[in-house]
Amino acid sequence: MCDRCRVRTADRPPRRCRHRLASALQGVGVAAGAIGEAKLRAAAAPSSRPALAARFALPVVAVVILATSAQGQSSPAWLRCSGGKGISADGQIGGCTAVIQSGRETPPNLVKAFANRGTAFFAKGDYRRAIQDYSQVINLDPSNATALDNRCWTRASLGLLGEALQDCDLSLKLRPNHASTLATRGFVHLKSGALDAAIADYNAALTMDPHNPYALYGRGLAKSKKADAGGNDDIVAAKAISLEIAQEFERYGVK
Repeated sequence: MCDRCRVRTADRPPRRCRHRLASALQGVGVAAGAIGEAKLRAAAAPSSRPALAARFALPVVAVVILATSAQGQSSPAWLRCSGGKGISADGQIGGCTAVIQSGRETPPNLVKAFANRGTAFFAKGDYRRAIQDYSQVINLDPSNATALDNRCWTRASLGLLGEALQDCDLSLKLRPNHASTLATRGFVHLKSGALDAAIADYNAALTMDPHNPYALYGRGLAKSKKADAGGNDDIVAAKAISLEIAQEFERYGVK
């Protein structure tokens, strides 16, 4: 869900979203300041997800970082919607909701608000509402590869694997050979039991981003399920990068 994540609380964003941060910025074309999915994929943000996710971004879930602009985004609601130090997920959701319901925002600003709110819902574990907001981003901006990546990871987390795969395939069509989205699609294949396809996507992602813990851990699990002793090496390497990677995968329904 990195692709898809932004700094939305006084603490750090979900680990997957942190890993997807750079790609999130590239995906939405905004300056650093606010995440992706998350990668959190986020549009929402992707990067080396999940990002969903750094996720991640948002895996994962992805996700968006927004800079406060001189075009009305310095209002109290926008400041909460943009997240950051001292702003809780609920505070961010409330700020984005106020922005969305104001009736004054342009479509590009609504894309940012829905993406940010989706990231906050993802961080809370409210995946269905995150999907709804990522879908709003895609309705407003159908070519937003980051939002598709984030929705892919989030749908996969809920077990909606067929729909998730469609999202990842479309995201990669719009943005070919994107490391975070390849890792996200690998996650979908892993959950569906398509182990060879998962390993192929993880291999491709790791060629571009060798230190992506989501791709390393996912590939390690896939190899281990195939009784490949090399899987343990990937798992150890992933845990050296992200101490909580095993717990994150468990939260997303993979052990």
